[in-house]
Amino acid sequence: MWNFSIMAGRACGSGRTEGEHLVEKKPLTADQCRAARALTNMSQEDLAKAARVGLSTVRNFETGRSTPVTNNLQAIIQVLEARVSFLADGQTVDGGPGVRLK
Repeated sequence: MWNFSIMAGRACGSGRTEGEHLVEKKPLTADQCRAARALTNMSQEDLAKAARVGLSTVRNFETGRSTPVTNNLQAIIQVLEARVSFLADGQTVDGGPGVRLK
C-alpha cells in the first residue's frame, strides 16, 4: 500500500525538520480514482466536496484532461485513502496498480 504523508518533527537549519521522514509518493492514476469512487459508491460531486476541490478538478483528472495541482491531488488521495487501500504495480496483484476496500 502507498503512504502519501510526510511526518513532521522539529525545525532544523537544513530546510527540513529534524525527524522529518519523507515518504515516496506514488501518483494516483485516473483509473484508481474512478475505481476507488466506484468501490465506495461516491459520485464525482461527493469526492469533490469531501476533498474541497472543484468538481471540474475531479472530472478533468478522471478523464485524463489534466492532473490536479499537488495540494488538490493530496486532498483527493486523503479522502479516498480513508476508505480504500491503493496497491502498487505487482503488489498482491499482477497487471498494474489497483484499489481494494479497507
